[in-house]
Amino acid sequence: MTYWLLIILNPHRLLGISQAEAHMFQIFAAVIGDYLWFIRNKAHHEDLILNALVISSTINKTVCLEASHLFQDFQNCNLRKSLSLVSRVDSSNSCKFWNPPVAGFVKINWDASLNINSALIDMGCVIRNVGGFVVAAKCGISRAVAEPVCAEAMAAFFALEFCCELGYVNVVSEGDSLQIIKGVCDSDYSLDRIGHFLDAIRQKVGEFSECKWSHCPRDANEVAHCLAARRASSLGLCNVWTANMPLFISSICIRDFLVSRL
Repeated sequence: MTYWLLIILNPHRLLGISQAEAHMFQIFAAVIGDYLWFIRNKAHHEDLILNALVISSTINKTVCLEASHLFQDFQNCNLRKSLSLVSRVDSSNSCKFWNPPVAGFVKINWDASLNINSALIDMGCVIRNVGGFVVAAKCGISRAVAEPVCAEAMAAFFALEFCCELGYVNVVSEGDSLQIIKGVCDSDYSLDRIGHFLDAIRQKVGEFSECKWSHCPRDANEVAHCLAARRASSLGLCNVWTANMPLFISSICIRDFLVSRL
């Protein structure tokens, strides 16, 4: 096991492959390792009897394909960054890629999906630490409101509540709704139709030692978006993950982690 870990950490030297191949090898190893850990916990907590052939087949058909797509995303992100480093340093805090918080803070990304047909709002949020690692995620539902901006406001409040529940006191709250960010940070910003939502958010902010706000584009908010788009209503009334993340966001979390290290 120790030797395998050494190979994963330094494939370029121990396997004699190129640096580009080493990157791809490490991404494959990370995705497959995450899937195996997910299966191990599922078997442990649900008393499942696993078939090694089925696991192997699933890895070949699903996880390896996902890892290939992840590597392509990694290459594309790397290329975009090499063409324009300035996009990573934006005084408006609207970075193109997800960035970890500063030391002493956690960052929570949030998003909402408004489903008129079911009269429900699906909300998702994910908390990551200064190292870029996911420490918790949550999705939930609420009754639908009239406008998408109201749904986003509810998701922002939902995220702050989650941070409070877990005991975090220094938080960066990040979303892709510029209206909500401006509305919370600027009391003169006119958004009468969601004023009561903003008041509730500001009151919740008072429960933290420090709460910073950051706007990001959709690409940098994809984990929260996927949690909301997955529809909490189809998973259950509320789902919380504090150990192993669901497989449908694992590859995005790994991609964000790798890109944040570039």
